[in-house]
Amino acid sequence: GEAKLVEEAPQPKPAGSDVLGLSLPFLKSFCSKNEITKNGAKHCISTGEVMSEIIKPLTQAEGCAYVDLVGGKSADGTPHAGPATHYCIHAHLYRFVDLVAALHAHVRESITLDDEPKVAYFFIDILSMNQHSLPWDPDGEARPVHEVLSQAIKQTGRTIFVMLPWERPIGFTRVWCLFELILSISNRADLLIRLPDK
Repeated sequence: GEAKLVEEAPQPKPAGSDVLGLSLPFLKSFCSKNEITKNGAKHCISTGEVMSEIIKPLTQAEGCAYVDLVGGKSADGTPHAGPATHYCIHAHLYRFVDLVAALHAHVRESITLDDEPKVAYFFIDILSMNQHSLPWDPDGEARPVHEVLSQAIKQTGRTIFVMLPWERPIGFTRVWCLFELILSISNRADLLIRLPDK
């Protein structure tokens, strides 16, 4: 099935509830719908540009995370959104198509591993976090962002660090990526390094 947005208004999630991620079939459908494919009109668009040009405008009226608007299921009946199983570290300078390709490579290569979930739901900051405001707890207090990220990392227990380009990975030059790496290590997440297929 094609990716679609939920019609009803999103409901705020209480603190401590599952952090949501998106499935690979949804991410591929999202790319196709927005022409972010190898031969698409926006094949070179970066993850940061996806956030500013696509995600923020789509979520502006509701003031929520993009994942909160996602409904529907894949052709096999798997929901497009679910409790995150993998936390993704990536530089916003990466082409979005390369990020999705690296996640596709992970799913393809790990499908037979016993400790991998049957369906992977990826926590990608621009899609899983509200890009319009700070995270809030039920009492109306702003939550420190490291608590939100740590919650996601603890829930998933798996961090995928997307490395591009292999010769000089941009992620190692970005303070935010290093911060997420430190949080992943301190929360004892399994650390997986991924590259897209060439």
